[in-house]
Amino acid sequence: MMQITLSNITKHYHNKTVLDIPKLDFNIPKIYGVLGPNGSGKTTLLKIIGGLVKPSTGEVKYDGEALDDQRRQLITYVSQTPYLFRTSVFYNIAYPLKIRGFDQKTIQDKVLKVSSDLGLESFQQKLATTLSAGESQKVALARAMVFEPKVLLLDEPTANIDRPTESFLEHYISNYQTEHQATIILVTHDFELATRLCAQLFYLENGFLVSDLN
Repeated sequence: MMQITLSNITKHYHNKTVLDIPKLDFNIPKIYGVLGPNGSGKTTLLKIIGGLVKPSTGEVKYDGEALDDQRRQLITYVSQTPYLFRTSVFYNIAYPLKIRGFDQKTIQDKVLKVSSDLGLESFQQKLATTLSAGESQKVALARAMVFEPKVLLLDEPTANIDRPTESFLEHYISNYQTEHQATIILVTHDFELATRLCAQLFYLENGFLVSDLN
């Protein structure tokens, strides 16, 4: 597991404060939900935790230390609109393993395993950019999970997909968390999904953490 602690985090864009969180901890490996209206700072929060955006003030600690290359390798972020490379589904899923130096046999085995879990076996050679929204989301999740991250940051992972695919992905995310004892932080507008999937909920409004919904 990886403990994540936010202290005195703010983020300003063009003299506007979009995030102001004095303290927030993710200390237990479980699924956390972050709810709130558009513009409340949810995505900014995820990106700061993932090291993709620097806060204007404050710090994020990972197991009591700053984010270094070793810890960065254990964190992944999946955006609401997945960016897929204009190449095969197999290459998209394999990419995180390639940049981490896994050998070809391990890459093959891991890609086929996660593809099987997500029902993507027959999609391996398809051009990823031709897939449907639901298929694209599955590929994005497969790419995020193939290297078994300890921290998974999901921004609206079930947006714009049909109900059967949403239900399938819910179960997959839940099973992944249990199997790998990962910390998953999930941003969503869907309160019902959040209550089904998440063990703890937070609510953001205008950049402020206004309540812990538990």
